[in-house]
Amino acid sequence: MIDLARPKGRSILTQFAKVAGSLFLCILITHYLHELGHALTAVALGYEVSMTSNVVRPIAGAYQSELHSNLISLAGPLVTIFIATAAFILRLKLKFLAPIILWNTLTMRLLAAIVSLRNPNDEAAVSANLGLGDWTLPAIVCVFLLTLFVITARQRRLSVWWYLSAWVGMSAGYSLVVLGEDWLPKLTL
Repeated sequence: MIDLARPKGRSILTQFAKVAGSLFLCILITHYLHELGHALTAVALGYEVSMTSNVVRPIAGAYQSELHSNLISLAGPLVTIFIATAAFILRLKLKFLAPIILWNTLTMRLLAAIVSLRNPNDEAAVSANLGLGDWTLPAIVCVFLLTLFVITARQRRLSVWWYLSAWVGMSAGYSLVVLGEDWLPKLTL
């Protein structure tokens, strides 16, 4: 267990860097896997798409139907939910990585919900398209991910230092994913 309040054989700075750095890398990897979920679904439906760390777009025009749009929109969050569920199930084996993965998936979907206030994406867009209101699916996903994180955080007894280091890693990771999108690898599928 990582207990940043009482480091065992390691300095607080080492523990801080371990959590922040791991979360930073986790954000990059998870974002690409999330977007790959969208992209592979689009390809399976017959579209050619471009993919960045933060968005997947059809190369020519738009998706042919609302069904295709909904399936492609749901694919990314389903990948994220799968990653979180796997991390939760394997939390004893993953040790310090489990809360990092769960915190990342939770904040990823919370930030997507906040962005949806202005431009509904993923869960919010599908929720609206299905007539469930903009917030039904985002709320269900966020509550599910929050539940997994809280259970794990309580088991791991995460300290204030853990949350501070997570904040640093998260700030750096999301800054790169969103603001550095032009400099990160892009794919055409």
